[in-house]
Amino acid sequence: MLALDFFHQISSCHQCPIGCPDCIEKPSCIAEFDYPIRIVMLLISIICSIGSLALIVGVYLTRKRPIFSASSPRFICIMLLGCSIMYTEMFFLFPALSIQTCVAVKWTRHLGFCISYSALYMKLCRVYLTFRVKSAHKIKLTEKHLLHWMIPIMVIMLLYLSAWTMSHLPVLEVIKTTNGQRDSQCAYNWWDHVLVVGEVIFLAYGVFICWRIRDNRDAQFISYAIYNIFFINSVMLALHLVLMPNSGPNMKYFLAFLRTQIATTVTIALILGNKLYRVYHGNLPTMKEIVNSPNGFAHDVPDLDEQNSQLQDEMKKMAMQIERLKRYAMSKNNPHLKSNTHANVTAAEIDFCKMDNFTTL
Repeated sequence: MLALDFFHQISSCHQCPIGCPDCIEKPSCIAEFDYPIRIVMLLISIICSIGSLALIVGVYLTRKRPIFSASSPRFICIMLLGCSIMYTEMFFLFPALSIQTCVAVKWTRHLGFCISYSALYMKLCRVYLTFRVKSAHKIKLTEKHLLHWMIPIMVIMLLYLSAWTMSHLPVLEVIKTTNGQRDSQCAYNWWDHVLVVGEVIFLAYGVFICWRIRDNRDAQFISYAIYNIFFINSVMLALHLVLMPNSGPNMKYFLAFLRTQIATTVTIALILGNKLYRVYHGNLPTMKEIVNSPNGFAHDVPDLDEQNSQLQDEMKKMAMQIERLKRYAMSKNNPHLKSNTHANVTAAEIDFCKMDNFTTL
């Protein structure tokens, strides 16, 4: 009886695992997920995303401090928002991929990159344009000016992603990993290639600007952040497309986690680390030190020429009134004047009486 059962077991046909067109051995030919490790990386990404949003609140509450008010707090918040979006990519990569998750991955990856890097790029352009000026007069580029430059970049990215999503949805393709197992991944097409080339050119121009202002200490940490983003994106692009195109799902998830952490967390540390350290230890620069910065980085510090134009007009009116009062005082009862003193005094009195709303000193 036992021999019959054994013979039936080895001679009977069993259905192949789901996703395997043919199979010889019992183990599945589909690559399996290492969920404990993936859960740890996902939790770290979620904590970082929530931490980025908390930093936005912290920067907003301390935006009037000189160390933040002189460093474009709006663009710091925009950068943190982009970083938070980039962290959410790990959430959509966690389960088995589908068309919907592929769309979400592409949106969070490219839109988050565009938001965070454009904010850094605007801060960098401000320093670059100021650094190029050789005259003593400073160029005043406020946050409103920079936002007007940043909005077209965001509109182009949103239009491109929307056209991509509506015209050509990503599809899943099955690849054979280095272990001989099957795995599904989001297929790449010319939409991906065009967008990657555009981002590489954008990053390369940012690196060029960083090199041009390498002697400017105000842009030191911004330059380090852009160098870091360019380096890690170049390395990961080479790993995905050239060195490890057929790696397993766990390795791909780890590489995505590594790219997100290095490109995003390191950027936040470079931009905000020094400021938060000085705020925590109370070693804050004064407003006078920021305004007198030799590199002219404090563009959003309150300026009398921009914010008090009405006061300047009042001062000009007061100066004219003081001049008229001086002429009247010199003409009246002055024995050194000629015989036509009375005519001069009369003319001065008429001129003095014409003044409207004379300011009492």
